[in-house]
Amino acid sequence: MPKRLEQEKIDQVIELCKNNKTIKEIEAATGVGNASIYKILKGASLFRKSTKTTDRDNLIIKDYLLEPNPANLAKLYNVDISTIYNVLKRLKIKPITPKRIYRYKCDEAFFSKINTEQKAYWVGFITADGFCSHKGSYKCLSIKLSVLDEAHLALFVRHINGNFPVRKIKVITGDLAEVRIYNPSQLAEDLCANHGMDNHKTFTIDWDKIVKHIPENLMRFFLLGFNDGDGTFYTENTKGKGRIRFETGCKVRDFMEKMNNYLIEKAGIQSQKVMYHKGKDFWRVGRSKRSDIEKLYSYFYKDTTIFLKRKKDKVKNFYSQSLNLDIDKMLQMENSPVAPI
Repeated sequence: MPKRLEQEKIDQVIELCKNNKTIKEIEAATGVGNASIYKILKGASLFRKSTKTTDRDNLIIKDYLLEPNPANLAKLYNVDISTIYNVLKRLKIKPITPKRIYRYKCDEAFFSKINTEQKAYWVGFITADGFCSHKGSYKCLSIKLSVLDEAHLALFVRHINGNFPVRKIKVITGDLAEVRIYNPSQLAEDLCANHGMDNHKTFTIDWDKIVKHIPENLMRFFLLGFNDGDGTFYTENTKGKGRIRFETGCKVRDFMEKMNNYLIEKAGIQSQKVMYHKGKDFWRVGRSKRSDIEKLYSYFYKDTTIFLKRKKDKVKNFYSQSLNLDIDKMLQMENSPVAPI
């Protein structure tokens, strides 16, 4: 059982209260706990909520309006923080919630308007390989890639003027690199609102909704970003001859059909229907004709500064090793800039 306070201590608490000492001062002088002091004062009819505004109250309010930090004011006036809140409540002043200071930051308006190569490319890349969540106050953008492409995620962080870390995570299929852009990021909100990239986008991505916000002159960067995320160039042997093939796809047929038609019109590739891959349950656009590969390569990479170098190099290496050709010179792309990764 707790020890009963000696009458001498009780009298000391009452005397200090009558001498206008604060609860905190009484606690320091007597060693009696906060709860016990309130109980003693209540029993002695000395504890009551003040309804008058004192000179100290006015000073507290004056300081609070200069710096709305109750914790600092409590230290300054040597009172409990509840005293500060009681003063504010008594004078009907609504406490100001201090803005949270976030350790990680970025250009939150980066995707508000798609008007550069960088923005168009990353919209395409996130459409393929990103994940957005925007539920109430929680907002998050996540991109996961093979650990081999860790530098590409670091490039994204630089482009959005951020300081978010690129972390390595382990999954069953192997090591991945991930970057998460979270509260209070507007990035996820803009991607969800303007480009339909909610957490169900795998099955709902809408070509018309996405490209409506991308200028025509930036569409090829968007498509390159998408294909860097979900597309590939790879070599195969057919009838004893090596060739290189382009393939990209997703689970939404309408999206792939419209992308296919766009590439036929703008890149000039041969007309061909999209195909359904039953084993992987997705719709794909594929080309293997050499003229189509060269047209796609030129369309994607000419005067382009952002791309996954290893994917571009698959085409360059095939032409160099199998055909003894420099595809960049052949397509007059020798002055194309090098990706900064």
